[in-house]
Amino acid sequence: MKNMRSYLLLFLLLSNISCGNSMQRDNEAKEEEEAVYTIRLEECLNTPKAMTLSEIADTVEYIELKAPSSKIIVAGDIKCSKDYLFVNSGTICQFTPEGNFIREIGKQGQGPGEFNMILGYSVNDEKKELIIVDSQKVLFYSFDGSFLRSSKLPGSYFSMERSDSIYYAAKQVFGREKYVLTMLDNKLDTIGGIPNTCFYEPGEGFTYGTFVNGREPFYSYKDKIYFKGFEDNDTIWRLDGPDYKVHTIIDMGKYKSPLEMTFNERFSNFRKKLGDYYQIPRVLEDEHYMYLQCRYYYNPEMKCPRVVYDKKNRTGFVINKEDDKVGIVDDIAGGPSFWPDIITDEYYLSLFEPGALLEKSEALESPSQAYKKFLKTIDEDKSNSILVRVRRK
Repeated sequence: MKNMRSYLLLFLLLSNISCGNSMQRDNEAKEEEEAVYTIRLEECLNTPKAMTLSEIADTVEYIELKAPSSKIIVAGDIKCSKDYLFVNSGTICQFTPEGNFIREIGKQGQGPGEFNMILGYSVNDEKKELIIVDSQKVLFYSFDGSFLRSSKLPGSYFSMERSDSIYYAAKQVFGREKYVLTMLDNKLDTIGGIPNTCFYEPGEGFTYGTFVNGREPFYSYKDKIYFKGFEDNDTIWRLDGPDYKVHTIIDMGKYKSPLEMTFNERFSNFRKKLGDYYQIPRVLEDEHYMYLQCRYYYNPEMKCPRVVYDKKNRTGFVINKEDDKVGIVDDIAGGPSFWPDIITDEYYLSLFEPGALLEKSEALESPSQAYKKFLKTIDEDKSNSILVRVRRK
């Protein structure tokens, strides 16, 4: 009887601990969902700090994407589903997670199921669909490469995401738009959006409006879609069906461009006057950090710092301010510095052109033997893009 009482007390104790841990995790998840972060860019850029991959990851793999000899895979935008990797290389190329080529999806042309150019694309894992945004139309393909349908868009958009019955569409902003994000129904009719608070009615003269290569207005984190918007926008929203909520405010400080310069400057003046201001074309997020890629406006002499924001401590730092070749130091494989193009539940992923990887590797101080061996397999002219797969801790 005494032993039975001891076992019962132990069981109750363990049950309470388990329940307590579960409640703590639920509370932490709720606090994070309700949190609104403020990233003060000036403070971040004045706080240099080195960051190593071993702080966030435990392994690094370098994988050459395999494709038929007739197809060269260039380092374009990468997306992931649970089972596949997709790369925009003029058409959408589909791979296994290990980099083995499966098929091309879609092709350029004027016929059914063909596109003029890929302005943007997204992957919907729930529907097993690939969505390609072309000029004023959107095309849908299945993961097996079959063309499903196409529809005309109610405007010129460059990127779309889908959540349940809502399509989120982002477009180039010139100051006059009603929405910075447009919401569409299943028929692709406009049903609302996030209002444009940077509305600007330009005067006489050429209205330029900014555009940056490599921008990505959406990212996913914990099965939610987040929207950063155009490069000058200083807000990140969390999207939930037709609803949206402010997730992060980016205080640009002295680096925020005045609206009259952004939207109402002739090109020559634009390049000259906006050299002191930043754009943020891409943001990523994991449980601990937010990763901001910054760029100066059209000034080739200025570098492109990467900023990391610590969500727990609510402070940020700049990884590199002077040299845009520097990122997170690879202290695991001894390879080039790393910066993620996309974050999944398991990995940080990035793509390198073979020539760029070889060039960055020339000055490495202590590459691992495995990395040296891998480099010997790479031919600058013949090899395909290199997938860097970093496993998260």
